[in-house]
Amino acid sequence: HGVIRGIGLSNDGRRKGLLAPSGEGQTEAMTRAYTMAGVDPKSVSYLECHATGTPTGDGVEVQASADMFAGNKNLAIGSLKANTGHLITAAGLASLLKLTEAFKEAASWEPRNGIRRAAISNFGFGGNNAHLILDQYDPESDLVEAREAKLSEQDIVICGTGLLAGSDRGADAVTRRIMNQPIKPATACRKVGADPKTARTPPTDLLEAEPQQLAIVDVVEEALQSVKPVASDRVGIFTGMGCASDSARWLLRERLANLAGLPRNSEELATAQALIAPPLHAATVLGAMANMTANRVTYAHDFQGMGFSVSAEAASGLAALDLAVEALRLGQLDMAIVAAADFATEPVRAAALADIGITVRPGDQAAAIVLKRKDDAEAASDRNFGSLHDVNWSKGGASETGVINRVFGKAPCASVVFELALQAQLCARGHVLTAEGAVPDIRETSLPVDISVAATQLNTVGSVTFDPADAVPIPDALRPTPFLFWASAKDKATLAARMASGKAGGRGKCRIAIVAPTEEALAE
Repeated sequence: HGVIRGIGLSNDGRRKGLLAPSGEGQTEAMTRAYTMAGVDPKSVSYLECHATGTPTGDGVEVQASADMFAGNKNLAIGSLKANTGHLITAAGLASLLKLTEAFKEAASWEPRNGIRRAAISNFGFGGNNAHLILDQYDPESDLVEAREAKLSEQDIVICGTGLLAGSDRGADAVTRRIMNQPIKPATACRKVGADPKTARTPPTDLLEAEPQQLAIVDVVEEALQSVKPVASDRVGIFTGMGCASDSARWLLRERLANLAGLPRNSEELATAQALIAPPLHAATVLGAMANMTANRVTYAHDFQGMGFSVSAEAASGLAALDLAVEALRLGQLDMAIVAAADFATEPVRAAALADIGITVRPGDQAAAIVLKRKDDAEAASDRNFGSLHDVNWSKGGASETGVINRVFGKAPCASVVFELALQAQLCARGHVLTAEGAVPDIRETSLPVDISVAATQLNTVGSVTFDPADAVPIPDALRPTPFLFWASAKDKATLAARMASGKAGGRGKCRIAIVAPTEEALAE
């Protein structure tokens, strides 16, 4: 019933706040949609607005829409939320269904230049902006020639990684555990945090956030350390995650009166609600929203390309990776961040995974990778861990890396990105992952690594292939880098004097080298 002509995405970054919309960001999304479609905004005869009913949000949207559709006379506007309320993640889909049904009953809808064309705006917390252009399908009209998308054939390479697993924080700690024999399984994560300065968020607000949000901020920060930045409007982030079970507590709290038959405004209801969850406030709302796993990063770094989360259980990370690679190949972005987090040892989630037969050995994992086109990475002198093939949604199965689950537990939503980041780190260190752990790779050439997802009742199959780059010398991950002092002099007396002064170097036949595990020990 409808033909999608164009889509525009953007993110506010830091132009406003996580709760305050930016008209500039909304205009960017609309502009990108009409650029993609190659049509004039004046050709639109109906606009389905986001229209949440908030004075600030509606005011910003009205102004941004007025600027975009200036000169469009007799533009009809409306919003489904007046009838249904806010349907949260399904709000955009509901508007799309409304318009396709309206096309079927369009006798009173006067075509404009022979076309019934509508547009949908969706603007969300955290700065997500989306605009879609929809034409009525008319089998009698001339076909519209689709624009051929120009896909880059360059390799997509990994330039940075970040890792967290159980109590191990950082790539060095995670790789050290799986390289060091005998391997000791990681314990569950008991503490996770993010730097408030990095997140640009008050510490008290971060305390209200789900651990997935904090972990993703943390691993993304590590992944970005070795990567040269690009223009903020050319950066996007795609996060894979599952909805936290804790988030359902507030829905139960709000519906408790009807579910339990308790009188509203009664002391009995208030007591029962307090046992379920505290009252909602702004920081709690943001802390429980799934899309904030991406938007905490866009806000922290002022990334304005696009940013959103993907929830497809064990295929979440793979789906996020697929979107990121596509955006790079289409030239929509110059840098894409893919991240995922899953704290599967949380009691409710662990019980659910066991009940449906996914795993009885849950784990806590978070990971991030930074992707660029190869030429861009080389021009910026970025590290190249290796290249990725396009995601294959017809091929999958159980991954052959059961050692990861044995050591770190299984965290389905994070598993693909975690394994990919771990494999990239191990290959860069000249190691290969085996059933017994990571061991030195003595092969002349590293072989491609397949990372797969098996089908379950919650997700489809899929896989991606990683071609590692050549290993490079790096510090020993099993031991901290030692501190060294050395000196030379013509005789022992001169050498002693040089050592007393603390000056390294010199020349002569009398030489000394001192190695210590810490700077303090070396000074002693």
